[in-house]
Amino acid sequence: MQRSVAAVIWDFDNTLVDSRAKNLAVTRRIAAELLGSWDRYPMLGSLDAYERALWRTRGWRDLYRTELGMDDALMDEAASLWTGYQIADSTDAPLLPGVQEALAALSQLPHAIVSANSRRNIDETLERHGLKERFRAVIGYEEVHLRAQKPAPDGLLLCMERLGIDGQGVLLYVGDHEVDARCAANANAVLERRGAAARVLSVGADYGRSEGHEWGFEPDYRADSPERIVRLVESFAAEQAGPVTRM
Repeated sequence: MQRSVAAVIWDFDNTLVDSRAKNLAVTRRIAAELLGSWDRYPMLGSLDAYERALWRTRGWRDLYRTELGMDDALMDEAASLWTGYQIADSTDAPLLPGVQEALAALSQLPHAIVSANSRRNIDETLERHGLKERFRAVIGYEEVHLRAQKPAPDGLLLCMERLGIDGQGVLLYVGDHEVDARCAANANAVLERRGAAARVLSVGADYGRSEGHEWGFEPDYRADSPERIVRLVESFAAEQAGPVTRM
């Protein structure tokens, strides 16, 4: 069956931008606000410790539960603080190398974002980097129920609906964490139950990860640079010449 990529959907943190330092600063402030201090928690002691905690947990709620000991009520309160603290924090979140070039090379395709970060923060960051017009849809955590965040497929399915391609086509979902690969797999399970022809292929953004972190749930494809994603899309476009080469 001939396939081509209908859209590329991206995670935001550590997939489009390097937001580790900014997110650590915000998480420290939330811990100080809700738990009395942040320096009692080993995962907040350094950027390296924070990153290791991210990779051993499944999404921000799991992170806050297992590493900070928050219950559901406190996590909901933390979510309510996140946007304001993100906007107020001045820590830089630079574009990852190669992202701007990849978006330009794939400008013929619709692009979107599905993230556990705040839509307002994402929009302001994209605006600052001159990339806001590149993205047809942005789904932040505010648009999905707090109990239905990734790896639940709700945000990804909502994004597909807004793109108008939920019924058919191949979509790439690019993310740096196993929670993104699980989200894609969960979305496919829903699409199959609906009888929809659309399928989501997960692309692991290894360029947004430090070396030594293994995928607990393997994505469909791996990309060690944004340019690899361009090559993957091109391989789908040329699929009539043979099977897609896995990267």
